[in-house]
Amino acid sequence: MFRYLGLCLAFFILLTACDQHQDNNNKQKIKFLNVSYDVSRDFYKDYNQYFIQNFENKHPELQLSINQSHGGSGKQAFAVGNGLKADVVTLNQVNDINYLVQKKLISPQWQQFFPDNSIPFSTVTVFLVRKGNPKNIHTWEDLINKPIAIVAPNPKTSGTARYVFLSAYIQAYLKNQNSDAAAREYITQLYRKIPVLDSGGRSASNSFIQRQIGDVLITLENEAYIAIRHLPKGDYEIIHPDISVKAVQPVAVVEENTKKNHTEEIAQDYIQQLWSEQGQEIAAHNYLRPTNPAILKKYKAQFPEIKVIDATDLWNDWDTIQQKFFADGGIFDQIYSER
Repeated sequence: MFRYLGLCLAFFILLTACDQHQDNNNKQKIKFLNVSYDVSRDFYKDYNQYFIQNFENKHPELQLSINQSHGGSGKQAFAVGNGLKADVVTLNQVNDINYLVQKKLISPQWQQFFPDNSIPFSTVTVFLVRKGNPKNIHTWEDLINKPIAIVAPNPKTSGTARYVFLSAYIQAYLKNQNSDAAAREYITQLYRKIPVLDSGGRSASNSFIQRQIGDVLITLENEAYIAIRHLPKGDYEIIHPDISVKAVQPVAVVEENTKKNHTEEIAQDYIQQLWSEQGQEIAAHNYLRPTNPAILKKYKAQFPEIKVIDATDLWNDWDTIQQKFFADGGIFDQIYSER
């Protein structure tokens, strides 16, 4: 049960009257901030339009304005932790929301407040190659066995990059009877083929597409589709490898801020509507894999079936994964120094 469902809208209007103002049509203006990760712009642009229209149809006396902030997931969480007044956070790392729990901005039980552990959709790792796939790249093995240059973001600064790293590591780990040694050897060879690590998923896409660097981009499925959406048809191809880690997009209400902003009810509804039929349709339209199985099935041609691994099934939780792989001195730091 949500803690603020009993808050009546009339009381909300009374509370906000002191710091909001009315336009010439006597509508109460409400400002709302969603702090999100780097490559979610397209989805939330569409979702916000839907949510505002639905909200104002129910409450014609109100005028809602939703502002967006985008950047690397970790950097965004840090900004909120240091004073950015987000009403909600929609990030792509569970650890980033847990950081805000540590800052006492979000409840420790945040994953229990919404369906699916507060993860409304997910995505997978893919390869983006140039027209005709001239380097004949199809598998994870091709990435280390062929003379190619790879483009990928930096796991120290990018949530997308951490999913890329984990997908590469886990597929080698599982194919070699759960061998960390084999996985480390594979991942070391892979990162030798990445001359420069971009700071985020979108900057890596720009390096590959706009600057024409490299032979293959390793990125997330939704980013690959979004990146080529407006390009001439056929200039690029998306290759789905046989195994990928499940890349999740967790969401949460920043309760300490919504109390001060008097936006508790709106924030709860904003997050909950991500699981609505229309919210899930918008996710699929923006190449995010819905949690609603019927809508996922509807878009099955868009989302090829591959083996998807939940990293927490192998290593307990995201805090453990962060410490093992991405903390200072972790496996990524170790293998990157060995390249």
